[in-house]
Amino acid sequence: GAFGSDDITIALGSTAFLMGVDIKRHRYKTLGSLWTVDDSLDELTRLCETAGLEVRGCDYQTMQHPNPSTFIGPGKLDELRERVQHLRVETVVFDDELTPAQGRNVQERIGGSVRVIDRTMLILQIFAQRARTREAKLQVRAARMRYMLPRLTTFMTTGAGMDAKGGSAGGGGSGGGGGGRG
Repeated sequence: GAFGSDDITIALGSTAFLMGVDIKRHRYKTLGSLWTVDDSLDELTRLCETAGLEVRGCDYQTMQHPNPSTFIGPGKLDELRERVQHLRVETVVFDDELTPAQGRNVQERIGGSVRVIDRTMLILQIFAQRARTREAKLQVRAARMRYMLPRLTTFMTTGAGMDAKGGSAGGGGSGGGGGGRG
């Protein structure tokens, strides 16, 4: 399915490729300045291992600010697609939180059945794997729903063939335009 339109479940043993961004402009940084992009990707690798993912590689791009459409630049996105295909990776994990549109755009450009998730989705997956009591499972479910809500809203208004006002993009009648990606 589209980025964020389905529940977050990653099969143990799935293969992953990590993608980070070294942002030079302070106002766009999401982590403290004491962390380097390498430190952050090292931690992300450990998080992936905790979630049962096999990390097959990682990369990052240095830039002034994130691309509003795909977070990384178009050239780096092409490189990412080639590496993911070459390494037969099932999941791309971004070190930074992606907007619903960024995640969906990256997923479409990479193509195939490759999942695109971000650090937050990965952490929620780890919590879900570790939850044992009924209360813990409900707390994880509530956290996932809070995280998914804006992504589902975006999916329902733009990702499923709907325009920003919520109307049908394909005109009237039966059938329809888009959204049948499961």
